[in-house]
Amino acid sequence: MKKNKKSSGESTAWGKPKKKLSGKVKILIITLAILVAVVGIAGGVLGFMFCGGEHMHSMERISARRAATCTAEGNTGCYYCADCGKYFTDMSGATELASPEESVIPALGHNIAYVEATAATCTADGEIAHWYCPRCETAFEDEEATTEIAAEDLVVPATGHTEDGGEITSSPTCTADGVRTYTCTVCSVIVRTEVVPALNHDYSVTKADVMQHWTECSRCGDEEEDSRRYHDYISSYDTETCSCGTEITYSQGLAFTYSAESDGYMLSGMGECTDGQLFMPPTYDDGANGNKPVIGIQDGAFSYGADGVIFVRLPGSFTFIGERSFFMCTSLSMIIFPPVLTEIADNAFYGCSSLENLVIPASVSHIGAYAFEQCNAEITFEDPSGWTLSDGTPTADPAAALREGEELFKSAV
Repeated sequence: MKKNKKSSGESTAWGKPKKKLSGKVKILIITLAILVAVVGIAGGVLGFMFCGGEHMHSMERISARRAATCTAEGNTGCYYCADCGKYFTDMSGATELASPEESVIPALGHNIAYVEATAATCTADGEIAHWYCPRCETAFEDEEATTEIAAEDLVVPATGHTEDGGEITSSPTCTADGVRTYTCTVCSVIVRTEVVPALNHDYSVTKADVMQHWTECSRCGDEEEDSRRYHDYISSYDTETCSCGTEITYSQGLAFTYSAESDGYMLSGMGECTDGQLFMPPTYDDGANGNKPVIGIQDGAFSYGADGVIFVRLPGSFTFIGERSFFMCTSLSMIIFPPVLTEIADNAFYGCSSLENLVIPASVSHIGAYAFEQCNAEITFEDPSGWTLSDGTPTADPAAALREGEELFKSAV
């Protein structure tokens, strides 16, 4: 018996062999499956989907998806398949709607609340009272939200600062500006400041001591530059009262010796006087010999005994200065000779190293040897003519002769 060849197919239920799918067919089927899956994921890109295996939807969008607002309806989205006559919420057909109306989301209505008025300040805007819905960010005049208020109409403008009249918070001085501060009367904030100009000095006050007078500022007491002047009675014996109103004050406590020969008094020393500026009185009264003129200085009266004396004004009655009268008075820097002085004896101002600018009156006729030895003073003669040395030799420069320690005589005219 001849054997039959084995069939390449398997038997089916009906006894017929089932053909195997070729590789190309398998690839085509897999490709179609992938395409269907992609279409299903993309949804509305191609506008159709499979319907439960029955058919592929051909979707038409009836309404778009949109959110409901306070005043407008929203929508879940609605799609219609003409083939099956059904409505869906999306193109994939996942959720069916009974009708297009079912996709409608009702308007939410306003979530309205009352907002109290806010008063405007100097720098910040205020706001009128109103009703406000935070969901739609809209303001209304009434609770029923029938009349809207524009954002700019809610604003109550800032009032701005109200300045006071200003207060001086830093007083000006003669040399420095001050500050005036303006403050808001409402909020107390400093609005602005301005410069109050410096006052400048008011040199209207006259000040004086025993030697000089000067002017000072009435406000700050500053001394006016180059305003110091010696009192009139320092350089003049014609007055005892300065033009500034200061009267000469004679030193008290000086020692005097009565001279019967001259019927006057001789200064004999500091006594109990402690003045640094000596104003020697023109007269004296010892209680026994009466009030008599002071006519000169005794020999050695202030030798080594006038420490701290810087100024001496001899009285207008003086006619001579004795030997060594101011010997080694190193602090003495200024002495005023009277216009009747006739004699300055030997060594009278020896060693007075602080003396400056001596003026020898024209009345002087004899200056002793070494009268101004070791003095650095600039010596000026009111009348430099007619002077001779002790041997009778004339000298045209008596000041130079004094610096050499010469004794000088002035010939009578």
